[in-house]
Amino acid sequence: MKKVLFTLLFVLYSSFLSFYIYAKPSSVLSSSMTIQSQQRITQLIQLIQQREAIMKDVAAFKYNHNLSPYDAKRERVVLTHIEKQLDNHKKSAAILINTQILMDISKQIEAYWINSWKTHLTIKPIAQHNLQQIRNIITVTDQKITNLIKQIQTKNRFDKLYSNKNNKNNKNFNFYQVIYHLIGQEFKLKEVDIVYKKMLAFSLVKVININ
Repeated sequence: MKKVLFTLLFVLYSSFLSFYIYAKPSSVLSSSMTIQSQQRITQLIQLIQQREAIMKDVAAFKYNHNLSPYDAKRERVVLTHIEKQLDNHKKSAAILINTQILMDISKQIEAYWINSWKTHLTIKPIAQHNLQQIRNIITVTDQKITNLIKQIQTKNRFDKLYSNKNNKNNKNFNFYQVIYHLIGQEFKLKEVDIVYKKMLAFSLVKVININ
């Protein structure tokens, strides 16, 4: 059982490494965001929501097997593995913080549903997907996130060149506010507290700006 849970946890978070390590984003964003850029960031947030929504099925599995959503030892294993994979990347702290926030959001969702089922004991949760299906969904979603992150970073480089030539108001642009606003619009999971949405927005800005 522990081996199955660790495999699931590893799949949940380790596949983000591919775009963390290999993508090369622009370090400065344009002063105004094009419609195309906003659409891509909106799609990114929607994909993250889809990814986190599957945690209800993870919660059902843990509830039915009397397991806690919190596992500090396993989280440490995941973070240590990521740190080793990054091999002292100069922005590894931003990536580790983002990973921890994603794990915390997942725990919030799992805890929400486990507490709800414990309160209403007549309701026995039935997962919509088995563990293999969950792994497959997460893998496919992570690949989409990876590809979209790279597209956003490429578009940001183009926007930067255009902005430097045509716009003198770079200092007025706040990328955090844009992402946080879009999270408020698109990230509709009721289980996630607003504090975590703010942290997610901030960590996404940091990760997207790794160079």
